[in-house]
Amino acid sequence: MKKKLLVLFFVVLAAFAGLGVRLFAIEKSNGEAYRRQVLEQQQYDSVTIPYRRGLILDRNDMVLATSEKVYNVILDSNALLRDEKYMEPTMNALRNDLGIDTAAAKSYAESHPDSRYRVLEKNLTYEQISAFRDKLNDKASYPDIRGIWFEEQYRRQYPNGTLASSVTGFTTTDNSGTGGIEEYYNSVLSGTNGREYGYQNADSTLERTTIAAKDGNTVCSTIDSGVQTIVEDKLRQFNEEYKDGAHPGNGAENLGCIIMEVNTGKVLAMADYPFFDPNDPRNTDVMIGMREVDEKGKKTNGETEMKRRVSVGDIAGGIGGVSAGTTEETAVESGESAPAGDSGTENGAAGNSVTSGAAGTTGKVGAAGVAEVVGSSGAAGAAAVAEAGAAEAADAAGADASAGDGDSQSGSSEDSDVLPEGLAGRAEMAEVVLPSEITSDVFETGYIGTGFIAPKYVTAESISFMDTETLNQNYYALWKNFCINETYEPGSVAKPFTVASGIDCGAIRGDESYNCEGLLEVGDHKIYCHNRYGDGILNVSQALERSCNVCLMQIAFAQGVENFTKYQDVFGFGLKSNVDLAGESRTESLIYTAKNMRRTDLATNSFGQGFNVTMIQMISAFCSLINGGNLYQPMVVDRIETSDGATIENMQPRLVKQTISKTTSAKIRSYLYQVVFGENGTGKTARPCGYAIGGKTGTAETLPRKNNEYVLSFMGYAPADDPQIAIYVVVDRPNVYIQDDAKFATRIVKEVLQEVLPYLGIYMTEPLSEKEKQELADKGISPIFEDGRNVDMPEAETEETAAEEEQKAQEKSDGDSGKGKEKKQDAKPEAPVVEDIEPKEPWKEFPIDPETGYAIDPKTNALVDPNTGVTVMGGEFLHVEDIEPQEQGGEGEGEAPEEIGVPPQEADG
Repeated sequence: MKKKLLVLFFVVLAAFAGLGVRLFAIEKSNGEAYRRQVLEQQQYDSVTIPYRRGLILDRNDMVLATSEKVYNVILDSNALLRDEKYMEPTMNALRNDLGIDTAAAKSYAESHPDSRYRVLEKNLTYEQISAFRDKLNDKASYPDIRGIWFEEQYRRQYPNGTLASSVTGFTTTDNSGTGGIEEYYNSVLSGTNGREYGYQNADSTLERTTIAAKDGNTVCSTIDSGVQTIVEDKLRQFNEEYKDGAHPGNGAENLGCIIMEVNTGKVLAMADYPFFDPNDPRNTDVMIGMREVDEKGKKTNGETEMKRRVSVGDIAGGIGGVSAGTTEETAVESGESAPAGDSGTENGAAGNSVTSGAAGTTGKVGAAGVAEVVGSSGAAGAAAVAEAGAAEAADAAGADASAGDGDSQSGSSEDSDVLPEGLAGRAEMAEVVLPSEITSDVFETGYIGTGFIAPKYVTAESISFMDTETLNQNYYALWKNFCINETYEPGSVAKPFTVASGIDCGAIRGDESYNCEGLLEVGDHKIYCHNRYGDGILNVSQALERSCNVCLMQIAFAQGVENFTKYQDVFGFGLKSNVDLAGESRTESLIYTAKNMRRTDLATNSFGQGFNVTMIQMISAFCSLINGGNLYQPMVVDRIETSDGATIENMQPRLVKQTISKTTSAKIRSYLYQVVFGENGTGKTARPCGYAIGGKTGTAETLPRKNNEYVLSFMGYAPADDPQIAIYVVVDRPNVYIQDDAKFATRIVKEVLQEVLPYLGIYMTEPLSEKEKQELADKGISPIFEDGRNVDMPEAETEETAAEEEQKAQEKSDGDSGKGKEKKQDAKPEAPVVEDIEPKEPWKEFPIDPETGYAIDPKTNALVDPNTGVTVMGGEFLHVEDIEPQEQGGEGEGEAPEEIGVPPQEADG
């Protein structure tokens, strides 16, 4: 037995000896190859080190955009499952310190044991992960917390929220810029990721190497946050004042404002409403009130509604009656109709009479067809009156149906939700929108207007029904920068360019005079001035001061098509301004050329209709009008710096071209000064207290023509004697019933400049009236004069003192007649005695409506601006009777547009 054991022992020993010899031989000959093979089969993690995207600063180094380091929580299932004792401590720490759903994390780890990367939570701050990170690093106290690590990355932050959001843009989840500076300077702001990875050296030792990330450069913009804040506050206030006015929705379709340095092209402020927060760009709340777009990005419309002009005398608290003598096609939604009668006759059949509130009629009401009472005024709520006589229908609405001479009588209404209270009882022809229940488009008895599709505005309910593509298109509409993305017809702010080109090319000297009789016949068409009464004999300065279309057409004819189109190109119309922001629109197809411009096109282009521009084009060209003729490329970035603050590029102002001579520029400045300070200037309401400025108003009717929807604007500069900044404000279709009033824009300009000019250290030069002193005191603004003189300022008016003053004024106006509202309804101005020879400015003799401040034309009952003679419903737009498409010809060749005064090719919107 012992022999057998001894033999077995030597056999085993021999086997081990042989194995040892063999291993030695393998190591000697192939050991290196085998070691490499083993190492190659092991896993080595490579970790990306993210770069930090560059800062965006304003001109005073205030941060507009920055990047904050955040952490993603990563689960390594493979490491966690190496020992079952790791699971419970790790899950407890995740739950207690990070608030993570550990059930889901545990389930994933067990079902994916080989996974090395699973994101459990994203974008946690250092403060949020610090407690867990301390435990992870404390191996002595927490040895069993395994399988969790933190991935670093950066999250874009905009510390000022909505401030300059359209200028800065925002970034997507992959850290790429979208819109504004973020997109235009994406490559400058972007850096290069670093990496930490392991490798095998010559000694077969595994080592780790780190390549540091290279951070993005800093972009220093020209935007002044102080100026930008003032501008955005004023646009926000405008929206609050006018939203849900004539229809549910924002205060205007679009609002835009640009402030630019006149002598450099640097943009100090650029804002458009509505604003969005780049920290949360997909917040749908800010979309509510916008014009809705469809899945293709086209603006949508809602139900068919009726739009017509109706005597404001018919309107006290609701919509005036659609009455009398309608055609057989006229019907309410139910489809009922009645035999047609003669328009305006007493006994014609009134197929339908639709009345709201306390309403009368402008025509004589015929026998009853179908009547529907709509609204909450006059009658109690909405009452339907069918198969009723016209008199009964009128009584139900609180109206007198017998007023057939146009001077309708209105009942009283406290709930005026259709037109401003001040218009109640007036016989002015105003635009109203009838309820969507009405589908007829036939109005006779002197009414003007047709059926239309009402715009559709975004609501919380409509958002809930949007599919993904439609929702995205509405996001894109929100993110667009109106100041550079949208095109529109500029209206009368284009008139200074017409005058400047006429003087500069030698067609006029600037001291000519023209006779305005209220219209000019061009070919077979009558094109009206916005002042239908005519301005009489005007020189060039007065033509701009009063914004006379007739004079401007004569000036354009004097220079001809070749010169006119040449200077449009010189001013940059039809060309991109090349502002350093993403998304600027191209407009070359929206401008006439000498080959396709007809004489009628020349006429309408002279006062800013028939061609499209962008805001950035207009203000850049305008600066050249007033700075001596130097056209600068607009810029929003001043310099580029490294992440360490070293300047690597300075953006110098770029002079593009000379547009006009210095002498022509000086004349234009003097003309535009008169627009604000002249006795008949249309821009008086734009002047801030204590400052002299110049500028030009604009009112352009949108397409289709005669829809009574307008783009209103004012473009000006300050100070008048030494222009430093230019300002351009555009109000696109304000949410009011009577839109064609440039004061919607000039009041914003005044409010903005009243705060911006002192902020920029620009001194006052004009004496202050007591009213202006009070206005400044109420706003908390202290007058600043260069000589440092003090001005005795009154106490700021409180709500209590304002209420007392209002009460005193009300008592004085009421007099002995009882309540003011009753007096307002009964009182009607007497028509003035008409002399054999009417005065040159007949509107100045018209009686003034105490409620609206407008003059009343005794012949037409129209409301007229008492200073300029502009009919409120007229505006500075093309008025052409019997428009027909023209044949090719005129002074140019090419295909004629289908309608006079329409751009060659209309852009969407």
